Amino acid sequence: MISFKKKEAESIKDTDFVKTDIEDMIIAYILEQSKNNNISLAQKDNITYISFRQGKIKEFLGEWYSILRLYQNNKLSSQMYEVFIQSKIKELPANKVYSSSKEEVKDLYADLFQ
Repeated sequence: MISFKKKEAESIKDTDFVKTDIEDMIIAYILEQSKNNNISLAQKDNITYISFRQGKIKEFLGEWYSILRLYQNNKLSSQMYEVFIQSKIKELPANKVYSSSKEEVKDLYADLFQ
């Protein structure tokens, strides 16, 4: 267990915990999908790549990749790219991922792993 001095503890914001919680949830999700043989991993030039074989994340990444390539190749304006991103954010359940509330992060975690 890590102990903090009171002053250090007061300087840590809820958003720091939220970021850590979200990262932990992503790791837990990846491990769960690995257990079910639903991901592939590859490594090249000291970079690790992950591929989801099925589900919502696979569908999102495929769609995002197509849009991102158009944007990066200057075939899609930054305004239209932003419209895509904002529409995807609005599709998320109550935008819980972007909340700074630790309780909402716990709720999202519970939703993911029911």
